[in-house]
Amino acid sequence: GFYETADARAALAWVRAQPGLHSIPIGLLGESLGGSIALITAAECPEVRAVIVDCAFATGERALEDACERWAHLPGRPGARLCRAVGRLVTGHDPGALDAVAASRALHDRPVFFIHAQRDDRLSEAHPRALWQAAGGKDPLWDIPGVGHNQGWLRHRALYEARARAFFDRHLLGRGAGLPAGEL
Repeated sequence: GFYETADARAALAWVRAQPGLHSIPIGLLGESLGGSIALITAAECPEVRAVIVDCAFATGERALEDACERWAHLPGRPGARLCRAVGRLVTGHDPGALDAVAASRALHDRPVFFIHAQRDDRLSEAHPRALWQAAGGKDPLWDIPGVGHNQGWLRHRALYEARARAFFDRHLLGRGAGLPAGEL
């Protein structure tokens, strides 16, 4: 995950460098770690006008704790500490250091559509709620029933795409009603 932030910045720089794309509004969509990276990238780049995040985690530390408990069935805190130590040893980077909550606070003036899977086996509902509240609680929050981690689009494709399109149409193109704030 450490390199994904730099990758996202590089992709955004590439888009900005393309002839004819300078006036096109930019939105980001990311799932899981990609959702957290989308929030961080948007917070750093004011030209990103809207963001959709699906099953994003609030902090790397809490994501490791949840993954240990929910997915690996290990005690969260000691398991996460061990994962962080191994991660630092193997990669030289702390996998628990990523903080998407701080990035969400920086997006209080931009629209973010938060999506979470009710049956997520990796992340608790505390993640999207913390991100949503940090961004000001002004945005839509969709907690999709009956689906696991990153399964919303797979199981409810038409509704997922309609909501994503309505959100981006409103906030990137100025068309349509968008989505209502709060829980969908």
